[in-house]
Amino acid sequence: MLVAYSLISQRRIRHWAVYFLIPVAALAAYQWATYVLYRRSQLSAAMSWTVASKTFSGFSFAAGGLTALAFTGGCLAVAVFLAPLVWRPRVLLGFAVGVVPIAAALFIEGTLLKRFDFLHGASRVFLEAQVVFWAIGGVSILGLAVADAWHRRDPKSYLLASWVCGTFLFAAFVNWTVNGRSIVPMAPAVGILLARRLERGASTGNKSRQKAVLICFMVGAALAILVARADFLFATAVRQSAELTYAKYGRGPQALWFEGHWGFQYYLEKLGAKAVAAKQSVPKQGDFLAIPLNNYNIYLPDETWTHLLEVLVINGPCWLTTANGEVGAGFHASVFGPLPFACGVVPPERVLVYAIGSMPPTPRAADP
Repeated sequence: MLVAYSLISQRRIRHWAVYFLIPVAALAAYQWATYVLYRRSQLSAAMSWTVASKTFSGFSFAAGGLTALAFTGGCLAVAVFLAPLVWRPRVLLGFAVGVVPIAAALFIEGTLLKRFDFLHGASRVFLEAQVVFWAIGGVSILGLAVADAWHRRDPKSYLLASWVCGTFLFAAFVNWTVNGRSIVPMAPAVGILLARRLERGASTGNKSRQKAVLICFMVGAALAILVARADFLFATAVRQSAELTYAKYGRGPQALWFEGHWGFQYYLEKLGAKAVAAKQSVPKQGDFLAIPLNNYNIYLPDETWTHLLEVLVINGPCWLTTANGEVGAGFHASVFGPLPFACGVVPPERVLVYAIGSMPPTPRAADP
């Protein structure tokens, strides 16, 4: 991006081009160093993982693009709320006309939601409506970058356009999954584009317009606080579920094993439980196995050698969440859902606890 900006602004290659060899050398050094340490170069391994992941999941450019648009709109919601002030109604209608038929086709065909059979907590129609709304907002955001470059046609506008569009293309088609962390880097550029666009109306001194801008920012701030609170409640519920699991099943002579990652893994390993590793872990009869349902890379055990003892339930966020596959929220990875956050009836965090062996031992009661 900086190379393109330099070429556009300087018109020809000069001594400044030598400085761009520094990051190239750093990446090459990282590639070599990780191979020496791990016998596997991390940059090429990441690219291989991306290809394998997209192949395994049956990647679709249309579904990936729509998901990335929904993430763009949701992660930069204040820009979506300001869309009626920066676009004429007929332009917004054009954005909707462009998104709705494609989204409807993907919904009818089942391409977008075919990997989300675990969607139970919210109506699919309600989820699809959220996807369409935020996707239209995502088109509006990309339109800001394209329109600014078209009208100004200077190096700075081209830099902003490549910043926004390049980030979108990476998140949608290059990264192994769409996630909020891949979309948020375009936020500074979008903020500059919004300021440029709003300056046109500010010069007229229209007080009603100024109030409308303030209201849009307040709505965006309120949504940000609600989403942050929902994420906090989710993290708290995960910690409490891990602590409750260990309190009931991890303090006796039997070992406590668990599946899953993220916060559940962090807290249980900190307390002393053991993570299940394929072809390496050897649980003994009488041990316990905990599996959090709202997690990644989990596999239910064979019922011939396990016995379900209990389903531990911890309440988390109720109507809004950032990470729950049953309502289509997957801020950290779109494999859980096509939205960075989703509204709906959010189920509680649940942990399945199994006993290894034919006769389940009695767990120790949790301390009061």
